[in-house]
Amino acid sequence: MSKKKNSLFAELLSFVLLMFVLYCAGVGALYLGQRFLIYHPDRNTPTPPENAQITSVVTHDNVWINGWWFKPRYKRNPAILFLHGNAGNIEHRQHKIKAFLKAGYGVLLAEYRGYGGNDGYTNINEKSLYMDGEAYLRWLQDYKVKDIIIYGESIGSGVAVELASKYKVKALILETPFASLADAARHHYKFIPFLDFFMKDKYDNISKIGNVDAPKLFLIAGRDEVVGWPTSVKLAKAAPDPKAIKVYKNSGHNTIYQTGVETDILAFLASIGSQTE
Repeated sequence: MSKKKNSLFAELLSFVLLMFVLYCAGVGALYLGQRFLIYHPDRNTPTPPENAQITSVVTHDNVWINGWWFKPRYKRNPAILFLHGNAGNIEHRQHKIKAFLKAGYGVLLAEYRGYGGNDGYTNINEKSLYMDGEAYLRWLQDYKVKDIIIYGESIGSGVAVELASKYKVKALILETPFASLADAARHHYKFIPFLDFFMKDKYDNISKIGNVDAPKLFLIAGRDEVVGWPTSVKLAKAAPDPKAIKVYKNSGHNTIYQTGVETDILAFLASIGSQTE
């Protein structure tokens, strides 16, 4: 091999090694900072509306967190435990529950640790959000709510599936859910292999959905730019009956409530005998 060819080969090898080092550094940075990419809490304390009661619960790891409780029209009416997504806080979900309150349902807007003025910002992860959701569910059980409907929005679907797979509930409603967090991450990070092992937080919904006996409603955004609609469909198809699947073809991840989805939710609840008075 001539000196010129040796030089070209050495330059090519150096370039490949440099790209490999940069790739490893980039992937390493993503691994270390992945929870900052996943969780985007609005830490400001919102002012509850007049018809809301601040509800304080304590988790198994002794963290006090506050949510908003909207009483049902009659105490015997069902209640919805609303578990929101990864960003913002409960104040930004008020528009989603208006139709439920008008129909007479009770709603508990659950706020996670580190969100909406709650303590625990340094410990936001999959396990801690499960504990937060469980604390709110226990509160509803202690409140003697007869029928509890669990609603999970986006990453809240992971908390909702976890709870519904362990506790008896009236129904499970999942808005823009995913089969697993790794499956959702592939929508953005196709260049990272072995994402199932890479992710610290799994939210492995697809391995748990088979344990949910309650009726299930899947609300899927056909143009979901955040988790990708295929992962929502994968989860819905894996779920056992009884279930209902609604696909909103022109909706994005955060615009599904611009399609009149509330009508479909209320119709689903009526179909399973979870009406209000």
